[in-house]
Amino acid sequence: MRTVVFLSLVALSVAACSSSTPSVGPPSSTAPTTGPGVYRAPSPITSTCVDHLGYEAVEDRFGKPVDEPRTTSNDTNLVSCNQLLSGAEYPEGFAVTDLVFEADVEKARARYAKAKETVDPEIGDVHPLPGYGDQAHWLRHGDGVGARTGQFQVRVQRSNVLITVRVSVGPTGGFTEARTAALRDATAQFADATLKGLPTR
Repeated sequence: MRTVVFLSLVALSVAACSSSTPSVGPPSSTAPTTGPGVYRAPSPITSTCVDHLGYEAVEDRFGKPVDEPRTTSNDTNLVSCNQLLSGAEYPEGFAVTDLVFEADVEKARARYAKAKETVDPEIGDVHPLPGYGDQAHWLRHGDGVGARTGQFQVRVQRSNVLITVRVSVGPTGGFTEARTAALRDATAQFADATLKGLPTR
């Protein structure tokens, strides 16, 4: 079995376990809204895909990296990583993660707000995701136009970084409430582990 992970953003030994601790930081109501932020983009930025993604956090559910990742970047502040994983719990799965390193917190918050507001309602309903970063949300794609059924999307803004992770588990036969929660949490934990591993200023 093989799972494909694509990170532009990022990203999952914790398999939706409650013992995982989200990124340390103030709650969204008190999080800084201005200032330069704490993160700096790795140099070269494509090294993010090799050195800074939180695969170990989700090996049990999504598998281990196989071969070198495919990377896409604008050479400055945005990177996308496409990584094959093997030994996954679910066949035909993949993840897409986008990382954007903004110049300051205000720009990261603005990018997060725009991304949240422009989610096509036919793809899925946006739900808050407390306890991750400064602000975060998730959604599960439905059967609407442009949606990829069975795909989970988590977006987290922390300081001057925005990370978006999309994980698909393929046609696995329905989503119970418990299964949905487990996959959502695993995707969020991957994003959280990636944020913890990024270089700071």
